[in-house]
Amino acid sequence: MNMKTASIILCALFLVAASSAFAQERYFCIKPDGTPICAIDVLAQTNRDPSALCNAASPQCALVCLAQGGPGAMEKYGAMGLPAIPVTREMLTGLSMTSQPESEEMCQSQYQACIESCRMDPANAGNQTFLGQCYSSCQSVLSGCGKGNSEIQ
Repeated sequence: MNMKTASIILCALFLVAASSAFAQERYFCIKPDGTPICAIDVLAQTNRDPSALCNAASPQCALVCLAQGGPGAMEKYGAMGLPAIPVTREMLTGLSMTSQPESEEMCQSQYQACIESCRMDPANAGNQTFLGQCYSSCQSVLSGCGKGNSEIQ
Protein backbone atom coordinates (compact mmCIF):
# COMPACT_ATOMS: atom_id res chain seq x y z
CA MET A 1 0.00 0.00 0.00
CA ASN A 2 1.46 3.34 -0.99
CA MET A 3 1.57 6.43 1.22
CA LYS A 4 -1.25 8.22 -0.63
CA THR A 5 -3.65 5.28 -0.23
CA ALA A 6 -2.76 4.95 3.45
CA SER A 7 -3.44 8.68 3.98
CA ILE A 8 -6.82 8.45 2.28
CA ILE A 9 -7.80 5.44 4.39
CA LEU A 10 -6.66 7.18 7.57
CA CYS A 11 -8.66 10.32 6.70
CA ALA A 12 -11.74 8.24 5.94
CA LEU A 13 -11.45 6.39 9.26
CA PHE A 14 -11.02 9.68 11.10
CA LEU A 15 -14.13 11.14 9.46
CA VAL A 16 -16.21 8.06 10.32
CA ALA A 17 -15.00 8.16 13.94
CA ALA A 18 -15.62 11.90 14.21
CA SER A 19 -19.11 11.69 12.74
CA SER A 20 -20.13 8.88 15.09
CA ALA A 21 -18.65 10.75 18.05
CA PHE A 22 -20.88 13.73 17.27
CA ALA A 23 -23.96 11.70 16.31
CA GLN A 24 -27.13 13.05 17.84
CA GLU A 25 -30.45 11.54 18.70
CA ARG A 26 -33.64 13.59 18.51
CA TYR A 27 -36.33 13.26 21.15
CA PHE A 28 -39.66 15.04 21.27
CA CYS A 29 -40.84 16.47 24.58
CA ILE A 30 -44.52 15.62 25.09
CA LYS A 31 -46.85 16.93 27.83
CA PRO A 32 -49.20 14.45 29.57
CA ASP A 33 -52.12 15.62 27.43
CA GLY A 34 -50.16 14.62 24.29
CA THR A 35 -49.13 18.13 23.28
CA PRO A 36 -45.66 18.20 21.72
CA ILE A 37 -43.63 21.09 23.13
CA CYS A 38 -40.23 20.91 21.46
CA ALA A 39 -37.50 18.59 20.28
CA ILE A 40 -34.12 18.06 21.92
CA ASP A 41 -30.93 16.94 20.24
CA VAL A 42 -28.85 14.72 22.51
CA LEU A 43 -25.38 13.36 21.83
CA ALA A 44 -25.67 9.63 21.22
CA GLN A 45 -23.29 8.72 24.07
CA THR A 46 -25.21 10.78 26.69
CA ASN A 47 -26.21 8.57 29.60
CA ARG A 48 -29.05 10.76 30.88
CA ASP A 49 -32.77 10.15 30.91
CA PRO A 50 -34.16 11.95 27.83
CA SER A 51 -37.32 12.91 29.75
CA ALA A 52 -35.22 14.63 32.41
CA LEU A 53 -33.37 16.44 29.63
CA CYS A 54 -36.69 17.55 28.08
CA ASN A 55 -37.73 19.03 31.40
CA ALA A 56 -34.35 20.69 31.83
CA ALA A 57 -34.43 22.16 28.33
CA SER A 58 -37.98 23.53 28.23
CA PRO A 59 -39.72 25.63 30.87
CA GLN A 60 -42.97 24.90 29.00
CA CYS A 61 -42.68 21.30 30.10
CA ALA A 62 -43.17 22.42 33.71
CA LEU A 63 -41.36 19.24 34.80
CA VAL A 64 -44.04 16.90 33.40
CA CYS A 65 -42.86 16.09 29.85
CA LEU A 66 -41.93 12.65 28.63
CA ALA A 67 -39.41 12.18 25.84
CA GLN A 68 -40.35 10.16 22.79
CA GLY A 69 -37.69 9.14 20.29
CA GLY A 70 -37.00 6.81 17.44
CA PRO A 71 -38.48 6.47 13.95
CA GLY A 72 -42.11 6.44 15.18
CA ALA A 73 -41.66 9.74 16.96
CA MET A 74 -39.95 11.27 13.91
CA GLU A 75 -42.88 10.25 11.74
CA LYS A 76 -45.44 11.58 14.22
CA TYR A 77 -43.77 14.85 15.31
CA GLY A 78 -40.90 15.49 12.88
CA ALA A 79 -42.83 17.60 10.38
CA MET A 80 -44.51 19.80 13.02
CA GLY A 81 -41.75 22.39 12.95
CA LEU A 82 -41.16 22.17 16.69
CA PRO A 83 -38.22 24.17 17.99
CA ALA A 84 -35.15 21.97 18.46
CA ILE A 85 -33.04 22.57 21.56
CA PRO A 86 -29.49 21.21 21.62
CA VAL A 87 -28.64 19.68 24.99
CA THR A 88 -25.73 21.68 26.35
CA ARG A 89 -22.93 20.70 28.68
CA GLU A 90 -24.60 22.79 31.43
CA MET A 91 -27.75 20.69 31.21
CA LEU A 92 -25.70 17.54 31.66
CA THR A 93 -24.00 18.89 34.77
CA GLY A 94 -27.26 19.64 36.52
CA LEU A 95 -27.55 23.31 35.63
CA SER A 96 -30.68 23.88 33.63
CA MET A 97 -33.44 26.25 32.72
CA THR A 98 -35.68 24.64 35.34
CA SER A 99 -33.61 26.31 38.01
CA GLN A 100 -35.20 29.59 36.89
CA PRO A 101 -38.77 30.25 38.09
CA GLU A 102 -41.22 30.84 35.26
CA SER A 103 -42.66 34.33 35.49
CA GLU A 104 -46.14 35.35 34.42
CA GLU A 105 -44.57 37.63 31.78
CA MET A 106 -42.54 34.76 30.34
CA CYS A 107 -45.62 32.51 30.22
CA GLN A 108 -47.69 35.18 28.46
CA SER A 109 -44.86 35.86 26.02
CA GLN A 110 -44.59 32.17 25.14
CA TYR A 111 -48.37 31.97 24.75
CA GLN A 112 -48.48 34.97 22.41
CA ALA A 113 -45.60 33.52 20.36
CA CYS A 114 -47.50 30.23 20.09
CA ILE A 115 -50.71 32.00 18.96
CA GLU A 116 -48.74 33.95 16.36
CA SER A 117 -47.12 30.74 15.14
CA CYS A 118 -50.59 29.20 14.73
CA ARG A 119 -51.73 32.18 12.66
CA MET A 120 -48.63 32.06 10.45
CA ASP A 121 -48.71 28.29 9.84
CA PRO A 122 -49.82 27.64 6.24
CA ALA A 123 -51.43 24.35 7.30
CA ASN A 124 -53.91 26.34 9.42
CA ALA A 125 -54.79 28.88 6.72
CA GLY A 126 -58.44 28.53 5.86
CA ASN A 127 -58.92 25.52 8.13
CA GLN A 128 -60.68 26.58 11.32
CA THR A 129 -60.42 23.09 12.81
CA PHE A 130 -56.63 23.02 12.51
CA LEU A 131 -56.39 26.60 13.77
CA GLY A 132 -58.58 25.77 16.76
CA GLN A 133 -56.46 22.73 17.57
CA CYS A 134 -53.34 24.84 17.40
CA TYR A 135 -54.85 27.46 19.72
CA SER A 136 -55.88 24.68 22.09
CA SER A 137 -52.29 23.46 22.14
CA CYS A 138 -51.15 26.98 23.04
CA GLN A 139 -53.70 27.10 25.86
CA SER A 140 -52.48 23.74 27.14
CA VAL A 141 -48.91 25.02 27.23
CA LEU A 142 -50.03 28.19 29.05
CA SER A 143 -52.04 26.23 31.61
CA GLY A 144 -48.91 24.45 32.87
CA CYS A 145 -46.54 27.36 32.59
CA GLY A 146 -45.24 28.70 35.88
CA LYS A 147 -46.56 25.83 37.97
CA GLY A 148 -43.87 23.17 37.64
CA ASN A 149 -41.06 24.88 39.50
CA SER A 150 -42.87 27.39 41.70
CA GLU A 151 -41.18 26.00 44.83
CA ILE A 152 -37.97 27.69 43.65
CA GLN A 153 -39.51 31.12 44.09
